[in-house]
Amino acid sequence: MSRSVPSGTVHFSDEALAKIVDALPLCAPPERVALLPQIFRAWAQEDLREHLSREGRKAARKQEDQLHSIAKQARGLIDAFEELPPTAQFLAALRPELYQTQQTLLDVTAVSIEVARQRLDHGVAWLTDLAEALHEPQPKMLPDTQTRNHLVTLDLAAIFQLVSEKRPTRQINTGTGKDYGPFWTFASAVWPVIFGSSSGLSAANKRWATKVSGQRELARNNVCNASGLLGRDLTCAERCTVERRFGEYSSFVANLQFRHPDLWQKLREPR
Repeated sequence: MSRSVPSGTVHFSDEALAKIVDALPLCAPPERVALLPQIFRAWAQEDLREHLSREGRKAARKQEDQLHSIAKQARGLIDAFEELPPTAQFLAALRPELYQTQQTLLDVTAVSIEVARQRLDHGVAWLTDLAEALHEPQPKMLPDTQTRNHLVTLDLAAIFQLVSEKRPTRQINTGTGKDYGPFWTFASAVWPVIFGSSSGLSAANKRWATKVSGQRELARNNVCNASGLLGRDLTCAERCTVERRFGEYSSFVANLQFRHPDLWQKLREPR
């Protein structure tokens, strides 16, 4: 599926999946490569769909500002109406009813007056509810495009490692300054299927690699500190615990064993 502004569920066609499989390292275990279509289709229905449904901070902030402006105007309208003397309030409430029925003040009936009062009560109540509701604190603003792209790259890195059994890394050609390498080739095959082009991939790859590098350094420092406090080297299990604490992981792969136990079991089967 090609589109510049993704929304909803991305469809990974057989043709697209074949190209993605071809982009994997030749040494990737065939039995894991065979599971890649299942993995991608599950990802498209779950975490990827959630990532792509997120709005940008700029758009969300603009929308929130507009709603606050409406709340302010609603409150101002209520205050202005309450400042009117009773007679003026009555006439203001009555005029919409007269306008709808094409009547004049000389044609006013008891029914018209009752309908006008009901509409007035409902209108003021609705405006009051609107003003109060729009001033309520809202949930934390949704991530922006950069964060969305980072989440997609994080998942791609985890899927790459899961299928190829190779750690994803960012490699730069010193002559051209451009990205290359096994993970880049793989991500380049997937990105246009999601976003319609490769735009944003290089920046997302750089951001992901920078963050991963910083977290690995933090994990190493904490392993050294823990070893110093204990007066011995950490066991493999202890080291893994520390690294997991300071690492960043794909929620899709982390939850794969719970959401798709049969698929997870196939991935964990010894070769």
